[in-house]
Amino acid sequence: MQSLEFKPGKLPSNDYAFKNMLFVHPQDYNTFFEQNGRRDPVYVEVKNHVLRLAALDSIGVGEFGASALQKEAMKISKIDTIRISVKKVKRED
Repeated sequence: MQSLEFKPGKLPSNDYAFKNMLFVHPQDYNTFFEQNGRRDPVYVEVKNHVLRLAALDSIGVGEFGASALQKEAMKISKIDTIRISVKKVKRED
């Protein structure tokens, strides 16, 4: 899987911080959605952490939104550039 580079963005409210997800702009989400075989949900790997990905219009293209706790756990500062890649998860049908 191809990984893409992102910079930290800002979540529009704390409501999103409690969802324990990573947020990207819909345009970026579509790239990951395609890499995931056009299947939801999309899970991504960031610094050895796996999170569910969601689209959010208020996040800029090339940015990601995460809670302060998530960024602290992954050791991501405000000036870091990180690589995000799709993580294939076995589906239980």
